[in-house]
Amino acid sequence: METLSSFMSGFELSLNKTFAKKNPLRLPKNIRLNLVALMPYLIAVSIIPNILGLLITLEIYNNSIISFIAGIGGFVTFYSPSAFATIGQSTFVMLTINVVWILLMGLAIPRLLARQHEGWYYVFCASLVVIAESLIYMQIVRLIFNAIFIWYILFQIRQHYNHKAA
Repeated sequence: METLSSFMSGFELSLNKTFAKKNPLRLPKNIRLNLVALMPYLIAVSIIPNILGLLITLEIYNNSIISFIAGIGGFVTFYSPSAFATIGQSTFVMLTINVVWILLMGLAIPRLLARQHEGWYYVFCASLVVIAESLIYMQIVRLIFNAIFIWYILFQIRQHYNHKAA
C-alpha cells in the first residue's frame, strides 16, 4: 500500500508541475476562484443523471422522461464516466466504473465545500477512473480530452485547497 501511495503522490506532483507550475497558460486568479466555488455544485449536478442512468440500467426505475434526462446528462455533465457509452460494452464493467465514479464524486462534495485537499484528491481519483475507462474501451479521443482538459482545470485550482484536515 505504501508503494501505491508514494506512486500516486509522485504522479500528482509531476502532473502539478506540468499543468500548473510550468504551464504558461495559467488561468487568472478570479477564474480559478470561481471554479473552486462552483466545483461542488457542478459535481452535484453531474451525479444526478449518472445515478438515474445507473437505476435505469439496473432496471430499478424506468420512466421515459427519466431515461431522456439520464441520456442527455451523459453529454452535459462534468466528465461523467458513462458519457458516450456505446452499445456492446460490458455492462458489469461500465456499472462498476460508474458506481466508483459516483462514490468518489459524492465523497468529494463536502470536502470541496470545506476547501480540503482531500476533496480535490477524490475528484482527481475520479478523473483517473474516467481515464481508465477510456483505456478499457479504447476511446482515445476521450482519453486525450480528459487527460488534458480535466487535469488542466484540476491542477489550476489545486493550490486553493488546503492540505490540513478541517
